[in-house]
Amino acid sequence: IRAMKYLNNNLKDVLLLIVGDGPKLPDLKKLAKELDVLGHIRFIEWPGRNNLPIYWDLADICTIPQPFNDFINTTIPNKLYEYMFFKKPILVSDAVPLKRIIAETGAGEVFKSNDAQDYALKAMLMLTDAKDYGVNGYNAVNNKYNWAFDSEQLIKLYSTL
Repeated sequence: IRAMKYLNNNLKDVLLLIVGDGPKLPDLKKLAKELDVLGHIRFIEWPGRNNLPIYWDLADICTIPQPFNDFINTTIPNKLYEYMFFKKPILVSDAVPLKRIIAETGAGEVFKSNDAQDYALKAMLMLTDAKDYGVNGYNAVNNKYNWAFDSEQLIKLYSTL
């Protein structure tokens, strides 16, 4: 939301979709109003799991903005792999596992946590760059980040015990 000020100054017709709900939603709406970017943001109620691809299809970039912290540094949100499967370019924070996977796969860009200007710069780069972020992510989930690959690795591990 904070990056929208920078994006609105540099891009035409930029729109942020925030899909879902939760305890932080009122704070997010309040922040958007305070920063005077509410006109460039759409808050979409949780559409149900089966309807999420509708919104992914609309997006030019999907994002995982959770900042670098002990919790996010030890987890990987499933939506990362879902975005990759749907060939979406992904903009993530510099949380350790997110940064590693994006660097390894070329599926997107990484911004410095809590830095709205860096987020905006990386988003603008992705929107104007000809890189195949989406294709790179799709190839990664088909070749490595899937249960078939993981099961092979586990079988190999178990056979050594």
